[in-house]
Amino acid sequence: KCLLNYDNAPANKSTATKNELAQYPFKLIPNPAYSPDFSPLYFGILGTVKVRMQYESIDSENELKEIIERVLNDLGKGFFMGVFEAWEKRLVRVFERNGEYTK
Repeated sequence: KCLLNYDNAPANKSTATKNELAQYPFKLIPNPAYSPDFSPLYFGILGTVKVRMQYESIDSENELKEIIERVLNDLGKGFFMGVFEAWEKRLVRVFERNGEYTK
């Protein structure tokens, strides 16, 4: 069973994206409208990666990819488990409030 969390960006709501995703066995979990801090990528990962990269000198796209991969690998399993536990708590809070989202 695969779950895919996606935000409400126009590209994610496009017919082309929906058609592409329909080909895979994902259960889609949309975010509430206007809630980027509800996505694990936004509230837990991107800021951490940005902070850890702030003193890096990047000269190419490949170098950027290598640095991001290194940072993500260095974070370790415990970090990602914590992010997804926090995400689960946020999901439960929204479900308990019948879809209402508050920070």
